[in-house]
Amino acid sequence: MTSSRSARRRALTITAVCVAALAVVGALLVWYPWNRAAPASPPDRADGPTFYQALGQVNASVENTSGGPWTLYTVYGIATPVPFSPSALSWNEQNETVNSCGHLFNGLTMWNGSIPLFNGTYNSGTAPFWQFFYFSNVSDEILVASNVLGVPQVFPPIPIWSPCMNGSALGLDPLSFAKVLEPLPANSPTLASAAVGALGPKWFADNPSTFEAFRFGNNYWGSGNPGGLIVNFERCGEVGEAGVQPFASVGLSSAGSFVTSFVGIEGCGNIYSLGPPPVVLPWKIGFSNVSTVVSGEGSYSTIPFQALVENNTGGYYPDAHGIVSWMIRLTLTNSTGVVLPTATSSCGGWVPTASGCGANGTGWFLLLLSPYGQWLDSYGATSTGANWSAPAVSIVSNQQVVLVCPSTWNLTGDVLSASSATSNVTLSGSVNL
Repeated sequence: MTSSRSARRRALTITAVCVAALAVVGALLVWYPWNRAAPASPPDRADGPTFYQALGQVNASVENTSGGPWTLYTVYGIATPVPFSPSALSWNEQNETVNSCGHLFNGLTMWNGSIPLFNGTYNSGTAPFWQFFYFSNVSDEILVASNVLGVPQVFPPIPIWSPCMNGSALGLDPLSFAKVLEPLPANSPTLASAAVGALGPKWFADNPSTFEAFRFGNNYWGSGNPGGLIVNFERCGEVGEAGVQPFASVGLSSAGSFVTSFVGIEGCGNIYSLGPPPVVLPWKIGFSNVSTVVSGEGSYSTIPFQALVENNTGGYYPDAHGIVSWMIRLTLTNSTGVVLPTATSSCGGWVPTASGCGANGTGWFLLLLSPYGQWLDSYGATSTGANWSAPAVSIVSNQQVVLVCPSTWNLTGDVLSASSATSNVTLSGSVNL
């Protein structure tokens, strides 16, 4: 990111309240009930609703939720032509935010999964994914709601000073942010058209395949600026994107007219310097504490891990941010170095317990779980080779993987290895089973 962009990041100081303790998971983790619907692979491309269409569908349910009255203070809309996850953006708070928010919501949110793909035009103002944040001075709670391809969902309220709201900065002064949305601004087609017009056709021709992000009210995601009505165009967080990428941000008035813009570059992932050329520090997956349970459904080896990034002295910083599932290739080799075959995951989506992911007799597959035991992603054989079922899920410290294989396999001496799936990312890690 340019120096002015870096200054924008520092504009908001976030007082983070760390999670006091993460769930302790041992050998019996595989029997832990997973209590949220896992995001599946992105569906077919669609345009989705406009801001007002999405809001109208959500408001009816919000009004009937106890704890109110509820005041809208932040809105995010995402239109992306390739798989993308907002939680994959390279912010220092990402590790805390993903781990403290994702398990609270039984469905697709900013903190889990891959956003449905977009088939519209940037100036349409439509988006397959919208997320809304409301607060109540009566109950001192935040209410999160989403609209995915026209299907609304309202999640149970959470305390305004919960670890999730602190880690994401969405608990900071919602009353002030709500003023941006009182009265409600022009509809998203007007705002999008003004943003596209302000940048001009050459910018989009020079920077194809960016995603469009509508950011109204609190601007935690993608910027440290105060609240406003902003439309961003970025690549960080998209499948296949790493290193230095283009960035554009357009500020608008409530009537939908152009106010200001910023055009520059930003670093995706662990960019140490924007160069030129950028210095990209290597990532490492620090596996540990393998515990295995064998049952009639298969053999389950649970392996917690830390996401690490190399420092300038040859050591590693903990809690690295910017690693996404698409970046990681996994291999399992036996004691003689023979690569063992992957199998199709028997649970490419939500199941109530890991025992529901029975072993596939043709090989092994892997589950990615949150620190609390929720399914996040699966890695196994696909029609295009070994791959993730959801391509854009954040990989952060204190998550864990579960290796699933036939109960007849003897894993003694086998090695699970992580390596980079792309030439523009350096990543490593291994563990002896």
